[in-house]
Amino acid sequence: MTSFVEPGKEELHIKYDQDYGYRYQATYVVAAACMFARWVIARLTNDAALLDRLDRTSDQLILPMTLLESVPPERRRNGL
Repeated sequence: MTSFVEPGKEELHIKYDQDYGYRYQATYVVAAACMFARWVIARLTNDAALLDRLDRTSDQLILPMTLLESVPPERRRNGL
């Protein structure tokens, strides 16, 4: 699972040519992390325009904007 990273002198680097069959897994994980980070920022700043844009973009990219749909309402924190 970690064949998409390699150690550098001071930090890890992404290997775009992985040694296994899941070539695009690293790109997907990074894209999802960026989408989640932008969603958190949009929620914290109450930026409705950004939330709308993220929603449209996530549909276009077939990439989840948030994981809340996977969490039952009774298990979510207040306000989510």
